[in-house]
Amino acid sequence: MTSSVNKKAEELIEKALRLDTAESGEEYVECLSEAIELNPFNFRPHILLGNYYYKQERYSDAIQSLSNAANIDYTLKNDASEVGKVYINLAKIYQKLNEKQKSLVYYKDYIGLFPEFQHSEVLASQIYVKLKNSKAWFASYRKAREALSGGKHKEAEKLLKACVKANPSFAWSSYYLACSYIERGNVSSVAELLEKCLKNRNHYCFKYTLYKFQIDNGLAVDEELLDEVRAEAPYFVPAILLDAARLNKTGNSEKSLELYKQIISFLPGTEYAQEALDRLFDIQSSSSAESASEGDGDGAIVNELDGNSQMFEDSADKTVQVRTGLFRPSKSKVKVKKGLLSRKPVAGAIPEEEPSVEPSEPCSEPSESYSEPSESYSEPSESYSEPSESYSEPSEPCSEPSESYSDPSESYSEPSESYSEPSESYSEPSETYSEPSVSYAEAAVSKTDPC
Repeated sequence: MTSSVNKKAEELIEKALRLDTAESGEEYVECLSEAIELNPFNFRPHILLGNYYYKQERYSDAIQSLSNAANIDYTLKNDASEVGKVYINLAKIYQKLNEKQKSLVYYKDYIGLFPEFQHSEVLASQIYVKLKNSKAWFASYRKAREALSGGKHKEAEKLLKACVKANPSFAWSSYYLACSYIERGNVSSVAELLEKCLKNRNHYCFKYTLYKFQIDNGLAVDEELLDEVRAEAPYFVPAILLDAARLNKTGNSEKSLELYKQIISFLPGTEYAQEALDRLFDIQSSSSAESASEGDGDGAIVNELDGNSQMFEDSADKTVQVRTGLFRPSKSKVKVKKGLLSRKPVAGAIPEEEPSVEPSEPCSEPSESYSEPSESYSEPSESYSEPSESYSEPSEPCSEPSESYSDPSESYSEPSESYSEPSESYSEPSETYSEPSVSYAEAAVSKTDPC
């Protein structure tokens, strides 16, 4: 049944893409909305719907759809550039609404999550125009992210520390420094770093990571952190798994099972589904005597999934086996990635010649104290210039940054191509969950984490 539901959702998306939105806009929205209802964790209908609303200047609806797309864990996708477009389009919408500070927040998120794209370097030079030697700072941040992706934690930490010192208001430097410490087991300053992140950017990924860190290290747990994440990012899968574990621990096993079942149904063949199956099996085992005598309850809910075993057979790894009416994941054959830390840069995204910078001192100290460019930053014009000059907003949603990078002082035209559907299907997620064991750098944004 679940397999047929997901197939129906894909058929509705394909039907929507064949429609002429100028003539059949209402039908287009209906098809995508129905696809989301069938499988709310599918990235494509959210971003397609958000971009349609953007073109129609229905900005409130566009913000909702694009925000949902942003917080769907994009580790389920290979194409990080599509997720990057979401952040750019959200920033543009807030520009059109004349909410420049919110626009800056999403531009900074784009820089923090996708430093491999040339557009990030352009934005960094614009937003941090008051930062001395901003090009060197950004180059060091990008190198640090590359080092983390390659597992070179000490090199990355050295660069990130200098980046934090040079530009303390940029929360993502502190975040990835904390993630690297966690990966290496050096946890003494992690909580302080994550709290500092939240002061500069109230991002759900930072809250999730702090909450999980508190659990894993036996600290006092702030349950409000997880509550806020679930409210702000309802489709952020790692937080759903944590919430399900919390519900089961506090005696609400029925709701816990409902969340696990949701993940299994909507994300078949992924490590998230496998982790949910593990948890369901554990719950089933602990209540087997009661379920056997009553014939329903938790055991019946788990056994109900038996009819959906076919949905896992499509996975190349076939990580799930059926045993005596219950799903029990065999030893995982899926290669566990490290979330955002392992997302590889997009080919061709980084210019061949990077700004020269000494790794030991990637950024010069700002000559003056940094302040947000709320006064100097305004809408971009046809040519990039200092943020104090205005620029006109393109009418179309953002497409990928140009392959060739030009210096911010040179003319820059905002891409105007509309969003085209991703050609690739969902790929395996980069993280696993164990009470709680998912990699810290999940996100949003998401390689894959992005977040």
